[in-house]
Amino acid sequence: MARPAAVAFLVRQVREWTGLEVDVHCHNDFGLSTANVLAAYEAGATGLNVAVNGLGYRAGNAALDEVALALEILYGVRTGVRLEMLPWLSHLVEDITGIAVDYFKPIVGKGAFSVEQWKTGNAMEAAGARPVVFPFEPELVGRTPRVVVGKWSDVGAVGKKLTEYGLTASPEQIAQILIGCQRAGIAHHRPLNDDEFLAIALAGGAQAVE
Repeated sequence: MARPAAVAFLVRQVREWTGLEVDVHCHNDFGLSTANVLAAYEAGATGLNVAVNGLGYRAGNAALDEVALALEILYGVRTGVRLEMLPWLSHLVEDITGIAVDYFKPIVGKGAFSVEQWKTGNAMEAAGARPVVFPFEPELVGRTPRVVVGKWSDVGAVGKKLTEYGLTASPEQIAQILIGCQRAGIAHHRPLNDDEFLAIALAGGAQAVE
């Protein structure tokens, strides 16, 4: 239980006193395990204990995917980890343990690359500015962007989802479908699943493309 600055201080002191390499094993009781591991790395720790999906005692440990991506992207460290396999490994461990991966879990969570707004992001991507949309390319970790519809959505997201399902609607209908989806998203406290979206879209007048 410590702040990142305290962990860094301890690592530096132990290395100075002993001249030995230092390993760190950080728990996530305050939601700081990844931050503490990275602070330890900056202070010279050479062994960084991690766990798939952050599994571990009490609130768990630092997550393999979070630490590996931070080292690779933010620190320029080649970890040797097959980054594109991280989602597969995460869901394998989820299946084995029965412990669900949180929707908003960075990198491997279902919501990590799910976007509710499409118009602006699509325009940025078309202009060659895709890195502005995501912190790193989703394909780096074997993921692809996914459009979902909820309370934050815009008409572009609704239009994109309609296209994915081979549906079409007038601009006026899309505006009404958007309102229905936003209200449902607020009521459910989450983005809509596909069945929920389709029910609202069809009730709003969306039709199959002929």
